[in-house]
Amino acid sequence: MLILVTVGFIFASCDKKDSGFKSTVFLDLTSWDLPDTTTVNTPFDLSLNSAIKSTCTHGLSFEVLRTDDKKYNVYAQTTYENNGEPCYDDYIHYDTTISITHTSVGRYYYFFLSEGAFKKDSIEIIP
Repeated sequence: MLILVTVGFIFASCDKKDSGFKSTVFLDLTSWDLPDTTTVNTPFDLSLNSAIKSTCTHGLSFEVLRTDDKKYNVYAQTTYENNGEPCYDDYIHYDTTISITHTSVGRYYYFFLSEGAFKKDSIEIIP
């Protein structure tokens, strides 16, 4: 299983243009809401929250990455970009709701990136 260790872990894909710097940054989720149970073939809502804390970051997206038959990693990511301008602290909150449908009965595990580590949660899909 892919484990991201720190909040500000900067992905190795940097795009250097002139004196600028651009990279992908993985962010903690500040909260999430996963139901305990739902019925097979019935959509449920997964609510996610995160925040950007710098004016040099933009384009926050929420990712749900399937890592196994019944396991998913969930995190936020953004782009950090700087071309020599100053970066300022600026707390911008983001939230989203994703509709998910499981087509098989069983327990599904979701690992949410929070405080630099993945936290395990689960949902039971019943007939």
